[in-house]
Amino acid sequence: MSTRLTVYRSSVVTVEESFRQLEAAAEADGWTGDEWLLDRGEGEVANSVAVLNALGNSSSEGDFRDQDLDRLRATTIDDQLALLDSDLDRRWRGALFALDPRNPDAARHFCTSSRELLDQMLERAAPDSAVFAANPSAGKTERGTATRRSRVEHCLDRSGSLEATVAEFVDVDVEDVVTLFREFNDGTHGSAGRFDLTRLDVMKRRVEDAVLFVAHIVA
Repeated sequence: MSTRLTVYRSSVVTVEESFRQLEAAAEADGWTGDEWLLDRGEGEVANSVAVLNALGNSSSEGDFRDQDLDRLRATTIDDQLALLDSDLDRRWRGALFALDPRNPDAARHFCTSSRELLDQMLERAAPDSAVFAANPSAGKTERGTATRRSRVEHCLDRSGSLEATVAEFVDVDVEDVVTLFREFNDGTHGSAGRFDLTRLDVMKRRVEDAVLFVAHIVA
């Protein structure tokens, strides 16, 4: 756990630094970014720090009630995903259904489904054909597909909000969520991987708000 926390802590610091650069750019003349991104970006940083603190704190599970599970599976995401694609909304509901402190694989299932959701949101909003048609020199992965950063830039450019600091922060923010998934996925098997209600709740909030953040970017 301590080794994984070290890796994730570094990711959180990167998110914080990227947001400070975004704030500095927004205060400069000629910035054309979306003001909404600043408020939402600050929330993304706060959520990232909250996850780090929750994972680093020792806690006991205590009594678990059915209403706790209902709260854990509730969501602030209404029709944002359904407007993009009904399948994306179903994926999110499925990820929430996997959350259960009594399930030793709860975090792993949630992380796997949520990562696929974030990937699909960007790929459907900015398919390779559209990205490379708009910018033939857009960044490519080793497989020849558009990078996440390229997809983000394409969406921002389409909405007239393309700024280097904005694209960097969005990319770093999503990578922070992916890092959370990656670093804790191996530790969520068996009884040693069980997360209590508090940790699952904080992790869900981190992912939930990131999904809403990305949904605004790609809309």
